Amino acid sequence: MAVQRLPREAPQHLLAVAVGGHPQAIISVGGQTRSVTIGDAVAGRIVESIDMGGIRLSGMSTELRIGR
Repeated sequence: MAVQRLPREAPQHLLAVAVGGHPQAIISVGGQTRSVTIGDAVAGRIVESIDMGGIRLSGMSTELRIGR
């Protein structure tokens, strides 16, 4: 599966993930920190999954991984 680069307006950093019954991710977007969960919009795409590797956004197998 090819991993696409996120658009310029996408999150710059994935800071942390919390998995379990209600997974969440903390991302930095344009210098602002926010929490997202499955179903939230990020850079015009929807968060489809969150796991220890990062978050997956809808369309084109886009991923954001911790530390990248």
